[in-house]
Amino acid sequence: MIMPKLGAGIVCALVIVSVVSPLALQRSAASKLRKLNESLAQQAGQLTQLSVENEHLSRLADAAKLAQPLSTDQINELLKLRNEIDRLRGETNGIQKLRAENRRLKLGPTAPEFEAELSAQTIEAMKRVSLELPNALQKFAREHGDRNPNFSELRNYFPAFEGRRMPGLHTFNFVRDEGPRPGDALILCEESTRWQSDGKAAKKVYGFTDGTAVEVTSEDGDFAAWEKQHLN
Repeated sequence: MIMPKLGAGIVCALVIVSVVSPLALQRSAASKLRKLNESLAQQAGQLTQLSVENEHLSRLADAAKLAQPLSTDQINELLKLRNEIDRLRGETNGIQKLRAENRRLKLGPTAPEFEAELSAQTIEAMKRVSLELPNALQKFAREHGDRNPNFSELRNYFPAFEGRRMPGLHTFNFVRDEGPRPGDALILCEESTRWQSDGKAAKKVYGFTDGTAVEVTSEDGDFAAWEKQHLN
């Protein structure tokens, strides 16, 4: 009878142990986990503090470096950087000027500016045509004898200018309808009359045998008297 009682006690003890051991292990594991979390949190705090101190020390080190005299290489590098900044500033100013010029070109020139530019270009073209006119007349005479040509017949006898037909050949004409006469000083004229934008005066460009060119102004647009005065 004693053996069965002992057996029952052992069985009860085993049952109790089987129930208590997992609880104890769970509690031990929880305790270890809690301590590990606390340790990790402490380490994280220390790392944060070290990072702050490291950044502070880095700033102090940079300040110390700046406080030291610059070496020759550092001075040369600094001068290069300053020169580069000056160059970039100059380019920026140039860009601003180009933008201003671009805006002006988009708006277009004013009427006086346009008229002055047109006059200058017409005078320059008249000078070139007047200087080349004797050669053109000689070339025409070799092919057609002594017949006086009209100006349109001479256009193909002028040399090319910058790879193209010389400017003004379709703008100018002889002062005399039948062509120049021997002894004429004034030979060519601008075929059409140009009136100023304000309508107060008209202009024409004239060419002489010596290659000079002038622009003449007339309030009424009549140039006959001036032409007659300067023909011979």
